[in-house]
Amino acid sequence: MNAIKRKRIGIALILIITTISYLPVFRSDFIAYDDPEYVTQNNWVRAGITWEGFQWAFTQFYAANWHPLTWLSHMLDCEIYGMNASGHHATSLIFHIANSILRPRYFAPFLT
Repeated sequence: MNAIKRKRIGIALILIITTISYLPVFRSDFIAYDDPEYVTQNNWVRAGITWEGFQWAFTQFYAANWHPLTWLSHMLDCEIYGMNASGHHATSLIFHIANSILRPRYFAPFLT
């Protein structure tokens, strides 16, 4: 089996395993751990992408963090999915899959 085929199989396995692992989240609502501060009770985020929200994301420490890209991602989720938790979870799944594929050193046995 050549290297390209092994990489494709490794990436497919990562995609399948990650997706199966996270399937239960599509039946879940928002959780009480950090979703209230990050999404459900955060008026800046719930408003979706706005110029004011963009400025807020880059200038405020909120929930003990400064992470503007996280805020913008949550705002975009609200813009696209509204307050449908499954949509927000789908974005998280996409990020988990992308991170798994883009960090191949953790999966070197599958990809080499």
